[in-house]
Amino acid sequence: MWDSFRESLKVMCEIQFEAGAKEVAPLHAHTKMCRNLKECLALIDSLKMEIVSMPVMSAHVMGGCLMGDDKNRSVVDLNGKLRNSERVYICDGSLFPTSLGVNPMESILTLSDLIVNNFLKGISYDT
Repeated sequence: MWDSFRESLKVMCEIQFEAGAKEVAPLHAHTKMCRNLKECLALIDSLKMEIVSMPVMSAHVMGGCLMGDDKNRSVVDLNGKLRNSERVYICDGSLFPTSLGVNPMESILTLSDLIVNNFLKGISYDT
């Protein structure tokens, strides 16, 4: 199990540096800021993996199915209907362009309610 945690820290650091990060701190109780991938990987290899040092958490994952009227830039239309499908509607947090930074429950419920009720009433926004 701990090998998987160590590997996930390495992959996360690699992704962040590839995305342009200037400094990265692996998620560990005994970490420090690293200025490059080589430094980060060496630090991760030296960290002791144990329950009290390695926090495990989840976030509200959002995004990935952009909603919009531009067929070239969105996955679903303004009705929540998956493009190129007849009966697939998406009405969850994946419709948001990115994380909201707050608990998304009310926003997801509101969006879902709008999509489902419009579908049931036969309301369709031109896309």
